[in-house]
Amino acid sequence: PLNRIEGVAVLDGVEWIEPAPLLKVRNDVAAVIMNVSGARSQMGLKGEGEIVAVCDSGLDTGVDNHSVNGDIHLDFDNRVIFFNLYGSSPDDRNGHGTHVSGSLAGNGARSSGRYAGMAPNATIIMQAAGDDYGSPYVYVTNFYNVLNQAYQNGARIHSDSWGSDDNGYYNGQSRYVDLFTWRYTNMTVFVAAGNTGPSASTVGSPATAKNIMAVGACGGYSVRNANNLASFSARGPTQDGRLKPDVVAPGTYITSCKSSLVGGNGYYFTTQGTSMATPLAAGVGTLIREYLRESGVQNPSAALIKALMLVGGREMTGSGASATIPNNSEGWGRVNITESISPAPPKTVLYRDVKDGLDTGETYVKEIYVHSSSAPLKIVVAWTDYPASLSSSVKLVNDLDLEVRGPGGEVYYGNDFTSPYNDTRDRRNNVEGVIINRPATGTYVVTVKGYNVPQSTQPFALAISGAISTPIGVVIINPRFISTEGGVATVNLDDSNLTGAGSATVTVTSTSDETGLMLTLTETPSGSGHFEGVFVVVNRTPNRALNEVMAADGDVVTATYTDSFPPGVRRGTALALDPPEIVSIEHDAPFSVLTAGDRVKITLRGSRGTSATARVFRGMQIFNVTLFDDGAHGDGLPLDGVYSNELQITSVMNGTYILEGTLNRYLLSVNATAPYPIVINQSAPRAPYNLRVEVDTRGEALNLTWDADSEYIEYFVLYRSEELYGPYSPVANISKHARYYKDTGLENGRTYYYALALFDTFRGWSGFSRIVSGVPRDLTGPIIEPIYPREGYTIGSLTPINLSLSADTALINLKYTRDGDRDGLPDENESWHEIGNLTPGELPYIWDTREEAGGPGEGDNITLLIQAWDFYNNSRGLKLVGLTVDNTPPGPPTLDDLPLIVNTTHLIAQGWAEPLGYVEAHLEGGERLNTTQVGELGIFIIEMDLPGEGVYSIRFSSYDRVWNGPAEEPSPHRVVVDLTPPQPLFTLPEVVSSGVLLTLDASQSGDSSPSEEYARVENYTWIIDDEEPVTLYGARAHYAFRYTGERSVTLLVRDAAGN
Repeated sequence: PLNRIEGVAVLDGVEWIEPAPLLKVRNDVAAVIMNVSGARSQMGLKGEGEIVAVCDSGLDTGVDNHSVNGDIHLDFDNRVIFFNLYGSSPDDRNGHGTHVSGSLAGNGARSSGRYAGMAPNATIIMQAAGDDYGSPYVYVTNFYNVLNQAYQNGARIHSDSWGSDDNGYYNGQSRYVDLFTWRYTNMTVFVAAGNTGPSASTVGSPATAKNIMAVGACGGYSVRNANNLASFSARGPTQDGRLKPDVVAPGTYITSCKSSLVGGNGYYFTTQGTSMATPLAAGVGTLIREYLRESGVQNPSAALIKALMLVGGREMTGSGASATIPNNSEGWGRVNITESISPAPPKTVLYRDVKDGLDTGETYVKEIYVHSSSAPLKIVVAWTDYPASLSSSVKLVNDLDLEVRGPGGEVYYGNDFTSPYNDTRDRRNNVEGVIINRPATGTYVVTVKGYNVPQSTQPFALAISGAISTPIGVVIINPRFISTEGGVATVNLDDSNLTGAGSATVTVTSTSDETGLMLTLTETPSGSGHFEGVFVVVNRTPNRALNEVMAADGDVVTATYTDSFPPGVRRGTALALDPPEIVSIEHDAPFSVLTAGDRVKITLRGSRGTSATARVFRGMQIFNVTLFDDGAHGDGLPLDGVYSNELQITSVMNGTYILEGTLNRYLLSVNATAPYPIVINQSAPRAPYNLRVEVDTRGEALNLTWDADSEYIEYFVLYRSEELYGPYSPVANISKHARYYKDTGLENGRTYYYALALFDTFRGWSGFSRIVSGVPRDLTGPIIEPIYPREGYTIGSLTPINLSLSADTALINLKYTRDGDRDGLPDENESWHEIGNLTPGELPYIWDTREEAGGPGEGDNITLLIQAWDFYNNSRGLKLVGLTVDNTPPGPPTLDDLPLIVNTTHLIAQGWAEPLGYVEAHLEGGERLNTTQVGELGIFIIEMDLPGEGVYSIRFSSYDRVWNGPAEEPSPHRVVVDLTPPQPLFTLPEVVSSGVLLTLDASQSGDSSPSEEYARVENYTWIIDDEEPVTLYGARAHYAFRYTGERSVTLLVRDAAGN
């Protein structure tokens, strides 16, 4: 209801809300006239081998038995395949669907061919979406499913003459068609632009989609009238500024088939509208597709058909169409099949379906030669874009740029039709074109660039019309991506100057193989000017005799050709890649028998690729599943090489299906088949589903729950194995009413796998449910033992809490409370106060108990609560009762005097401080020297090692027994460490006479010290050998030797430090 929309809009996952559109058939506007007689008579194009689909109100009687004549309008007899999407029958009680089908593919049997459609030999799929009352509405809720039904049944052209009047907005139906055509790029969809003109931005939905051909209407009464745009034809642009419609076709005075279920006589009637124009354009698209197939283009893309139709569009000059094409009234002009595929000389049409595509920063280059200025040069590039988000303001996702460089160096940008033609880039449309009305003769270089390609690789199509030829050698390597493990590639050379030469030579090199291979190309067919040659890429030393070139992953492979006229070097390139590798392809129901309503998850594991798909098939019945590596489809992490998606089992599936996976890396692909098929039995009861396993909290057991749908269950059987792939043994028969079972007696830490089946009274055994697994575990809480503090301890301001924990501890929580009666509970008007959460690795944890830091402050009878959790969220608690908090620091220490100067780095200090506390010595403003505990009597001795010689300021601080502090001495102690001894110096004559008084002078001796005040010699000692030793003191001494002979004098000096 409307009153719930606001509530829905705020839900997670809701991106866009829009009204359900009222889809009207477009039959208030004109019939169609299209001259395709030349294409029929000269080229034999009649839609042979093509399957076209029409979604509309139905088709005549709604019955076409191909073995019976006349059960339907003869213009369609034995060529229609019906699908009924709405109402009780695919018959046509409105007449619209019959009329548009006749314009597209009626054969004119009732008019001797006069009112034949554009593709009279095509097979028609009618997807009837009208009601039983002939109302002007079709009922299409999901356009994607409509297109998929047609595609899976062979249709590659889809015509839709209906839509909603959404005034240029891109809605859900628009996105449906863009999503489908992105995935299936060879489906061309034609949609009526709408009949709400002539105002701007009146084009309806789904014609606002990017990847379709939106068709407007021009006059259809005569050739002259066809130059007028029908006033009712809806105009562009779309709300995000894209050009619409794409083309126009005759839409007034269109005569086509009449349903036998509507009033009136005859087999035909005349009407008008973009509804009538759309099937005519779709018919031309069908003939172009037939032409491409017969020309050797396999599976031509919708982008190629679009590019050819646009490059052949004729500019109209009548009323409502005066602007130069392209414009938002007629798009790229009126459809003209001759101009699209076989124009009159001197014009020629060249085209390329570049399915390899481009990534961001890559380019595609083609050179052409304009030999006459008499015909305009038209170049169109079109691509099937990734579907846009409904909420985005700009709908273009993958953005390519077209650029053309002329013979004089002039540059033209795609869709820049205003001089200078190269200053504006188009950032809105997935079609770009360049039109040069009088091109200079000479060589033109056409470049398509990947400006911004965020979604995969962007294929595209190129169509060129004009007085053109290709005497310039054009070199192309196909495929564009080559496996390094024996990938085979073909060099294609087109050079009309070599027509009839029989062969040509190119050089093939790679980034790793610069010498390369001289490769001879053969003219194929003879006299065509087209040459081909094959080479092989290997990741080892190449054998040139086998035409091998060596390349590593990511190497650029280049084929180089020297052109004689016009002279120049031409190159074609490809990329060498290591091929993708599939490790496994599997599904999650290997032992299950599935029925309608089940979903099966498919998972492909391999190297990182660009895309992956799964194919589930049984005979000719095939179901394709796109697999994703985006982290949103049960595939794990984005871009990790794991691709997943689910397949819904429907009632049309029955039997044993093979699962095959394909992994792509750009255009390289690899396939693998799952070891187990997907087994579906629609006659069996649906197996139990949503089987779940939970760990029992007491360990050694697992709890299982499930759901089941069968009405006639007799009982369940539970199977168990210790290996994923079995064998599985029955564990228990379980009551039909039960949806729970506890499996006991298991071993903790071991993995157990389970499957569940049921027995149905009428349909017998179901298959296994999905396999699930569980691991029983010990779920008791972790073990906690206190290291510090313990119960009854006195703790300080910064208390290091440390615990002994069992290995399974994951998280610890700390709380405290005041507990005067020591019962482990908060006092009255008191509560538990949070200290914090921590992991075992954060122990010991420093708890600041001070009141200003959120702690309890000084006091006694504090209870500390410690709670720990393991990895399974099991917890255990521990209370430490009767803690006393002491936040009062001690007084500073008192020290005995330290020496002012020493000759050692090892000092010992002694003093008094608070008993059982601690004293710390540290250098002023820096390094801690040592910490010692004070004795019970308050006496401490602390030893210190200083770094070396120097002058030091040492401070002493005290802490109490619980580390409150520090309390520092008011001033530091200055100590000079002097490790350098003084240098003694004196002189004596070599010969002296006994009895003569000799002066001994050591005043020239010296000393150095870190402190100048102590740099002096404080003691001189003379030791004289005169038969007996004699000792004298002082810097100067006097002595007379008593005895003759050889004697010695020794001087000892000592500085202030005692050195």
